[in-house]
Order: sequence, then C-alpha cells, then structure tokens
Amino acid sequence: MQGKVSIFWSGKLISVGTKSIEKAEQELRLTAEALNARLKVEPKIKNIIATTTIKTEKDMDQIISELTKDENIHVIYEPEQFPAAIIKMPINQTTKATILLFSNGKLVCTGLTKTEQIEKAIETLKSKLET
Repeated sequence: MQGKVSIFWSGKLISVGTKSIEKAEQELRLTAEALNARLKVEPKIKNIIATTTIKTEKDMDQIISELTKDENIHVIYEPEQFPAAIIKMPINQTTKATILLFSNGKLVCTGLTKTEQIEKAIETLKSKLET
C-alpha cells in the first residue's frame, strides 16, 4: 500500500495518498478483503488532488492582475493570511476547479473528479499566464 484508507463506522472507506485511481481502488478492495467485507458498490471518485509546478517569469501581483481580467475566474490572494493565490475557474458549464498557486510556481489543483479535467484546468491556467 502506498496510501491510506480511512474506515468509518458507517461502513464508508476513503482512500487518500495514492498516485493513481487504479491504486486507490486496489487499496479499497484490499482493505475490504482484510475486513472480510465485500464492497457493495463500485468505488466513486469524489475528488482528485493533483500537484505540479509551472514556470513563469511573472510575480504574484502580475499573475493576480492578469487572472482577474477574466470575469469567469475568481481569485483570492491575501499573502498575510495564506501564502498562495486561491483561484476558482470554470472547466465547463457545471464544473469548477480550485487551484492554489504559490509564488514559487507550485500549484495544487482540487475539486475535480477526472484527470482530463485536471489537465484542462492546468493548461488553461498556463495559457492565461503566457499572454
């Protein structure tokens, strides 16, 4: 196992810390087997958290200024309270990504359930920073 499975009294199992969806599902099944239980439903992905680093020559104030030009993107940046910009941006009509962008270029993307959505969110952010 590379992640962690939390077990709740309700019978719910939650896998965190794995590197892939397949590994998370495998760990859930192994945990259920160890408990001599059968999974009653297929595992559902509720949230994927992804991290990466982007390269930009711009400082955070420039980044915030450029992102706030887009009325569909909501940005909160209060470095005295939290060291990252919190960026909420739409991926499609019904889905929004939340991205934490740190001044060193590291970012954390959360709030999505498909790897394709994560890739789109990161590419969208990169393209906005390249202009």
